[in-house]
Amino acid sequence: RNLVPSSGPGVFALQSALPPDDRSYGFDRGIAVSRQWDDSTTSAAIEFAAIAAKELYPRYLRNQREKPNENRALLKSFLRETLDVAFRGALDDESASAYVDLQVDKTEDDFEAIKRVLLLGLKSPRFLYPLADARATISQRAANRMTLVLYDSLPSDEWLLKRISKNELVKDWQLREAAKRMVNDYRAQAKIREFFYEWMNLSYKGEITKSQELFPGFDAALLSDLRASLDAFLDEVVTSPSSDFRQLFLADWSYTSDRIAKFYGEAWKPAVDGTLGVHRTSRSSETMHGVLTHPYLMSALAYHDATSPIHRGIFLMKYVLGRSLRPPRMLLPL
Repeated sequence: RNLVPSSGPGVFALQSALPPDDRSYGFDRGIAVSRQWDDSTTSAAIEFAAIAAKELYPRYLRNQREKPNENRALLKSFLRETLDVAFRGALDDESASAYVDLQVDKTEDDFEAIKRVLLLGLKSPRFLYPLADARATISQRAANRMTLVLYDSLPSDEWLLKRISKNELVKDWQLREAAKRMVNDYRAQAKIREFFYEWMNLSYKGEITKSQELFPGFDAALLSDLRASLDAFLDEVVTSPSSDFRQLFLADWSYTSDRIAKFYGEAWKPAVDGTLGVHRTSRSSETMHGVLTHPYLMSALAYHDATSPIHRGIFLMKYVLGRSLRPPRMLLPL
């Protein structure tokens, strides 16, 4: 179940440590420019420049080997295309001269030129501030915002760049068509799932463990199945063609596995026997009410060795109803 049934392009996993996010607004975000933030973005730019020089540029040369390379034309072309994506729009001649040509001409070593250009480009406000695109086309601005909201990224997919170049993200139907395609992307679906884990306050839970004396069999393998069950349920209710958000609270079914059924009993047996992975249960209105009774959430809202009605009540009040808890009045009569 942990295999992805399709292939995708290689990705770069940034190792530079960025400043801690600020959750005082209710969600992770950076809200200040500081020396630590500046140092971190510099470190990240240097790290990406090194991988671009070592891996991306040699690959680009292989793909463009039949084109002329007079006056380091291929190097300049590679850097311009990279900055076109980073800046969320094509460089004009003046910017291309300042960011690419001038920097390349100042060093004879190609790798050093790549590092010089990318450090300058990735420290530019045009890259660091996504909304600094007032002069971009309507299609470019639309794509910038959709990729930022849905992917936490910038426009880089070939099909999206083509629509930007043809100015095909202007009309409502064009935007809807692009948005539907982007919502079905694994990056958007991962963000949607992250939203639900945030809403259920599961993103910041530490390791969930239970007393083996009281709950023998509640181990890491069962916990993995419970999480897979919750993920399958959320995918079915939220992102599948038959999605119905009401089922988040009303569903009298869920997803289960043999291990879950063995631990939780008859109500959690698969509707179809002899299948691997997680599959739908039969309906059980007495024991299942959507996410509110899912055992993964219930385990997170309980103690190591006992249930906790208080934790469940706080969860319902703060995270389901979105209300603040008032402090108890002082000197209440006993």
